[in-house]
Amino acid sequence: MKGTFAYLIISFFLILMGCQSPKADSVEKGSLIDSFKMTSVNVKDDFNIKVSLPEGYGTSGNIYPVIFLLDANLYFDTFAQALRDYANVGLAPQAVLVGIGYKDIPAMDSLRQRDYTYPIAKAEYEMSTSGGADQFLSFIEKELYGRISKSYRIDSTNVVLYGHSLGGYFTLYSFLKGASAPVSKINKFIAASPSLHYNDYYLLSLTKQYQKSLLIPRKFISLMGN
Repeated sequence: MKGTFAYLIISFFLILMGCQSPKADSVEKGSLIDSFKMTSVNVKDDFNIKVSLPEGYGTSGNIYPVIFLLDANLYFDTFAQALRDYANVGLAPQAVLVGIGYKDIPAMDSLRQRDYTYPIAKAEYEMSTSGGADQFLSFIEKELYGRISKSYRIDSTNVVLYGHSLGGYFTLYSFLKGASAPVSKINKFIAASPSLHYNDYYLLSLTKQYQKSLLIPRKFISLMGN
């Protein structure tokens, strides 16, 4: 798994150019990890948030790129360590990693279906809840981003969303929605093995709908699409 994430991190830095970092009063001196629970008005549910800070963050005074990582219950620890290792040997710039997770992995299994999909799943997908991507995107951009930007020194020109599988689907959906919006907090996207098959390739029809607005320059990478 670590080798796979190392590859994904390198790919991430192909689209992330430059910059340097966060500050949170709740982060103990010398600590690289912060965590807190956040209740979303848009989703009407709680999320467990983890933040990994670059080494030297407390004394540098720099600003840093920020990565919003989906499925944090599974991926945060591995991704944070690999990101730190690559940054420490100069193969990647330092960055702030924000993991968006749920109460536990069993909860994640169903709630990621609710939050990462749009529209509501067809019956053959047998999802108990689905179609909440708009509310979840509003949570990230209108609630979580505000808290992160106030608590940490981040570069607003280097805001990355990373998702895998259904999370990759949500990342693609967010890219398309953001490309048609006058203002979008997220400006770079990584979709690893996105679940493009969802609802009979709905995102392909959405691409045609937003075809003209997709001419807006935005950085995006999709890995191993299925």
